[in-house]
Amino acid sequence: MKTQTPSSQATGKGSRLTLWLTKLPKHSMALNADIARKTKQAITDPNATSERLEKIILQDPILCLKLFLKAQRQLKQKDGDIQGMVHLIGLLGLNQIQETLTQAKTETSACEGQKELLSASLFAAHLASQLMPTKHGTRGERFFLPTLFFNAPLWLMWTAAPKLMDHGQVQASQKHRALEPLCQKSLGFSLHALLDQTQVFLPLPKQTLKALAMDFHRDMAFWAKVKRRPNKALKHWFDKDKSAKQLFNATESGIYLINQYVLAIYLDWQGKHIRRWSTLLTKYFNISPEQLDRHAVEVATQLTLPSYLSGKFSPLHRYRGLHREQQGQRAQSGQHNSDRIQHYLGQLKQTYSLHHCLQLTLEALTEGAQVEHCFILTLDAERKLQIPICYGFAEQDLQTLTIDAKHCGQLIRSLLQKPVALAINQAKLKGIEKQWPNTLTQYWQPRPCGIMSLFHKDKPYAIVVCDHHDWNAERHRQFTRIGKQLSQTLKQCHITEATQ
Repeated sequence: MKTQTPSSQATGKGSRLTLWLTKLPKHSMALNADIARKTKQAITDPNATSERLEKIILQDPILCLKLFLKAQRQLKQKDGDIQGMVHLIGLLGLNQIQETLTQAKTETSACEGQKELLSASLFAAHLASQLMPTKHGTRGERFFLPTLFFNAPLWLMWTAAPKLMDHGQVQASQKHRALEPLCQKSLGFSLHALLDQTQVFLPLPKQTLKALAMDFHRDMAFWAKVKRRPNKALKHWFDKDKSAKQLFNATESGIYLINQYVLAIYLDWQGKHIRRWSTLLTKYFNISPEQLDRHAVEVATQLTLPSYLSGKFSPLHRYRGLHREQQGQRAQSGQHNSDRIQHYLGQLKQTYSLHHCLQLTLEALTEGAQVEHCFILTLDAERKLQIPICYGFAEQDLQTLTIDAKHCGQLIRSLLQKPVALAINQAKLKGIEKQWPNTLTQYWQPRPCGIMSLFHKDKPYAIVVCDHHDWNAERHRQFTRIGKQLSQTLKQCHITEATQ
């Protein structure tokens, strides 16, 4: 048998890489059909603002990329960079955005591996927008697109070879491996070898290309030194070695670390890689692990994803579900959730404030029952419904809503008649989707959920709505358990107020 020499192996790897570099530019990524339709509607709406158009476009990373590439060609002969999506919209104008939508192909749903990466990319971009300004002293939107496009080469790889990449993604989850070493085995070449040549097939922002050119394995000694040394020793090292300090503090290092951290949240079920990247991120931003966790949870809960990326692809589901995919830990996780619910029920029993009991209910549902979205509607003396607290949304969106009880839809009107608890599964969902007020559904798309109406002093007081892509019997049992205690607490508040 003829043995393969090292030189022939290298030639084989090089030829496979060359094949991919030739293949990738010939493929065009499809836009999400629903987001493309909404964008077209916003363009033709005379009352639509650039901010509203931006909000719609940012729900589809591939549409963002296509518009960026189109705008980048216009800036080629000029100095400066694209500052953000509103700047990009201003550069292109509505006609060119419409042209892009018309020329691009669309699809109703991408393959699962690509959805996973698109959701991870949005999470990383929003996380960068929150964390990077403090370190670099500029607006968060400057970092959004460069961070969002970090995984763009992988989006294109999924378009070019969806079956191969999906097979690799499944292996990554089953074998608890990160994507990069997996690609070495599945593709026959290092993933970094391809990413380092991204400019050949995707002219991305300069900061993104610099981040993609970073090679952790090549610079492992540097990053290991950063990870090992305490902050005081790190500062002493950087005072002596300016090049090391410049590399560590560079914008592209932040983009690289944030994306690796988020990819670990999505792919690293064993927890080996996420510990490495979270440690490096805390060093980069000079924050504690607890602060990083709070930032990640805050962004994950406030990030409203389009329907095709919600559910199991949402960052909140992945962040909280890390390690729970392993069968041996499920029982322990369930007991942990039950303990947390019991903790909040104990606090509910001791409160006499109406607003505080609603806040505790929200925390019990999100931290204990692990719901993905939750909002509580309250009815005021003028028969107006408002949302004082919510979870999983940008609060400024929902908290500005006012819904007249006369025009709140059939479902809410029936809930205001008597206390009731409903479980809405996928089968029942179609029957009630049109019964919600339009002012609410523009921010929340009805999903499998639990709904409960609560009364105070024999009058309708609040409606609690929370959803999860898997609204099963156990989650509904937890929901009603929390609701019953809230109902008892409301009576307690009633008695206390009556005796004062």
